[in-house]
Amino acid sequence: MSRMVMGMVLLVVAFLMLVASAGIKSGGTPRPSTSLLRAVSMGFMVLAGALLVSSMVRVIDAGEVGVKHAFGTVTPSALLPGIRFVEPWSNVEI
Repeated sequence: MSRMVMGMVLLVVAFLMLVASAGIKSGGTPRPSTSLLRAVSMGFMVLAGALLVSSMVRVIDAGEVGVKHAFGTVTPSALLPGIRFVEPWSNVEI
């Protein structure tokens, strides 16, 4: 859950940096800082995407099964061994 929150915060920061670079660029002659700001914001977007995807991956070892639960409800089917993609707000009990 913490990786998902961190990913969302980084996405917001990257968006604000893009808006700031657009504001600087529209103010007249383009400055070198606008391209640097855009590059840093794109890096933050890539990092945020990686954090969001990694918060959805669960690995269940061989010989074990997982049960997914969220908001007080448990899914009726078990998660078999392997790499599984689950919602980031769900918990998986082995």
